[in-house]
Amino acid sequence: MQTTPQDDLQYLRRMAEQGEQQPIHGGEFGILWGSLYFLASLFAYATLSGLLPFSNSTVLIAFLLPVPIGVAGQYLLLKQFNRKSGAFSFGNRASSAAWTTVGFSTFVIFLCILAGKAFNLISLDEAVIWGVLQVIIFSMYSVAYGTTAQISGDKRQYAYAAIGLAMVMATIFTIGQLEIFLVLAAGVFFGAVVPGILSLRTA
Repeated sequence: MQTTPQDDLQYLRRMAEQGEQQPIHGGEFGILWGSLYFLASLFAYATLSGLLPFSNSTVLIAFLLPVPIGVAGQYLLLKQFNRKSGAFSFGNRASSAAWTTVGFSTFVIFLCILAGKAFNLISLDEAVIWGVLQVIIFSMYSVAYGTTAQISGDKRQYAYAAIGLAMVMATIFTIGQLEIFLVLAAGVFFGAVVPGILSLRTA
């Protein structure tokens, strides 16, 4: 059966309306990953500033440890998520795709940086490298929230996108300083944990 451009536009409109009629789920994933890296960021700042009596090498472990914990937790949460009403609405599918891309892109960039430093392929100062990574992560936060806002009609998502941009600017001005870890902690808390809690309350 052949369709006309008008049919296609009507279909896309119905899909968009469907997305606006369903609340955005997935707040539990933001709480999970946000909490893990909130704690890792505070640990890094406390360790490097001398507030905790641990060696600097434990900071890398603190940022690697959340990966297996988060993956295991996400696997369990995903089973519950798929049973939620409206979980497969257009808005939720778009949000899921956006955040999956953010997570996968962050993981790939992180691995490339580790490999580059291990094989001496990257000559930039480590503080600059991790600062740029943090800028990229919060930029992707903003894009993911902005995309979700456009599709779902949830205006709060624009506020979360603005938080991501604010964290980008704060990161740029703290590159090379220990305060960059406090920016990271604030970013994942207000940009992932808090939106996650509000999402669960709305749903």
